[in-house]
Amino acid sequence: MKFTYVPVASILHDKLSRQAIMASYDKILRNAGGTLLAPGPDGLPDVSAAPEDQPLVYFILTGGTEKDALAFRAIRAAKRPDEPVWILAHPYQNSLPASLEILAKVRRDGGTGRVFFMSGPDDVPTMEAMERAVRVREAMKSLPGKRLGRVGASSDWLVASSHDGPTVDAAWGVDVVPVDIDQLHRYVAEEGAPESGPEYAFFDEAVEIREPDRHEIGQAIGVYRALKRIVEEHRLDALTLRCFDLVLDEKTTGCFALSRLNDEGVIAGCEGDIPAALALLWTREVTGQLGWMSNPARVDAKAGKLLLAHCTVPRSIVGRYTIRSHFESSLGVGISGELERGPMTLVRLGGAALDRLWITEGSILATPAGDGLCRTQIECDVPPEALESMLSDPLGNHVVVVPGLHEADLREAFALNAARVSARSAVV
Repeated sequence: MKFTYVPVASILHDKLSRQAIMASYDKILRNAGGTLLAPGPDGLPDVSAAPEDQPLVYFILTGGTEKDALAFRAIRAAKRPDEPVWILAHPYQNSLPASLEILAKVRRDGGTGRVFFMSGPDDVPTMEAMERAVRVREAMKSLPGKRLGRVGASSDWLVASSHDGPTVDAAWGVDVVPVDIDQLHRYVAEEGAPESGPEYAFFDEAVEIREPDRHEIGQAIGVYRALKRIVEEHRLDALTLRCFDLVLDEKTTGCFALSRLNDEGVIAGCEGDIPAALALLWTREVTGQLGWMSNPARVDAKAGKLLLAHCTVPRSIVGRYTIRSHFESSLGVGISGELERGPMTLVRLGGAALDRLWITEGSILATPAGDGLCRTQIECDVPPEALESMLSDPLGNHVVVVPGLHEADLREAFALNAARVSARSAVV
């Protein structure tokens, strides 16, 4: 990730010392993707010329620079008012105390930011932390304004996971778009059960088709086409579906539709679970990796073992897969997929204001296909303390599984978002 950095120094400090500091940190900054902001005609940094598509980092070379740094920030804020003030400090020339004073003023005035203290020119961990902040901040910029469709009300049993639109907007900047479930029923009726089409390739490539017959597969495809129409009509980036109404009223399921929409780039969750759908959207934006919305089915906290299951896994994150019926109803189509063994991250958002995060890393040990559970299943190795927390202070009944180790990036993103919300509240 690229960033621009602007050196800020007082004329009271020795010029040779300032130049020596700049020279000593030049290599590590360039290797991290940094570009020095060129001076203007007067020899001072021309902050107005800094690229708007790259974060700006303030490299505080000396003390006595508080007003200069804030003046630079004011120029920058005219173009990027919501940009965090990231400050790079070093051990000499009163750099750190000046940096703390600058950030204190920024935060007092409702802004956000952080001081990155470099213990020396070879402080790789701090530079990696700054790189992470830059990368995550850029990813988070894409989240506000996303449109999350709620197709039907949240399922009746989701007593902790049915947040309203204003709450989601205030917490994450995502717009919740209500879609009447009757619209879906109309479109399902119009689509019927197609007998042909490109969607059938999904079923042809399965290892096995057990319960569903050709008509039931066609019904599942019809649901997908109906939801696709809703996505296009309402310009949705994501959706969550009150899926059991399909089971009761249409005698089919939305599992295939949600799986395929995820693979096509439209985040799709089930049961009308707003925090789970939001977590799927958020983790995709930050990590670039699709997640899977799952149910915790069995847990042994002391041993650090967890079994997760659900029927809507995206095709792109599994290898082999079998076509089954939906577990609870024995109707329609459910997907029994095999996730690759290896590292994974578990995520749950929650709280009344959607301001809480449960997250842990672990590993997928096996992908069983036992009876009595939703079709896709994984056995996980998870830190015991994380499972104890899930049992003693749960945020909801669904957990998002993201292949790979992403906890550091997601915690950084969550902290950035919390700072944004706090700053906005302070201004209001």
